[in-house]
Amino acid sequence: MEYMILLYVDAEIDARPGAPEWDASLPQHRAFAEAVRERGFKLSGRALHDATTATSVRVREGERLITDGPFAETKEQLWGYHMIEAPDIDSVIDLCTDLWEAEHGTVEIRPMIPSRAPAEA
Repeated sequence: MEYMILLYVDAEIDARPGAPEWDASLPQHRAFAEAVRERGFKLSGRALHDATTATSVRVREGERLITDGPFAETKEQLWGYHMIEAPDIDSVIDLCTDLWEAEHGTVEIRPMIPSRAPAEA
């Protein structure tokens, strides 16, 4: 099963490389990646620029509305994600418990819906 791990932190923190919170989170993310590799699970993921760089797109009554920033005011911002292939949710929860965001923000785990195989031509 594939899982999306969404990493949220306080919207007020500086979420750029080199910021204190960023630097504080790195050792735990490196340990997380190593633990995933040791268990033989597949992993990918990326950090995101802070929420102020977001562009939101909505269509209302046929009109496209583009706004800078996140979709809604929020106390937390999404600052990164991991995608992991693991046998079960409990394995993923065990791995995520030691992430920096689990103590300083929120770690959200969602099972991913499998994509369909491409149609035969």
